[in-house]
Amino acid sequence: MRKARVVISHDTGLQYIACAFNKPVIAIWGGTSPKLDVEPFYGSRFLASSNKIMYKNMIVPGLPCQPCSNFGTHTCPRKHFKCMKLQDIEAIVNAVTGYVK
Repeated sequence: MRKARVVISHDTGLQYIACAFNKPVIAIWGGTSPKLDVEPFYGSRFLASSNKIMYKNMIVPGLPCQPCSNFGTHTCPRKHFKCMKLQDIEAIVNAVTGYVK
């Protein structure tokens, strides 16, 4: 983690570790959501001294069933798993590329 230039992470856990190392995060959201106030947190002092965008939320827009859980689920309650299957892979790659150039 210490040597990473950017961290691609599912929601929560790994994001927080990346934040502790002040690493940019590409946060991929499935059954949970940043709407639940679980976005990466760097602390107000760090963000005030940085003019970089430190994280990018990757979430399928307009999906009415998302979030389906505070902690995620083992299976999709609606059996379609659109929150992950419809992720914009090109946008994720472009976001990562923006940090590693």
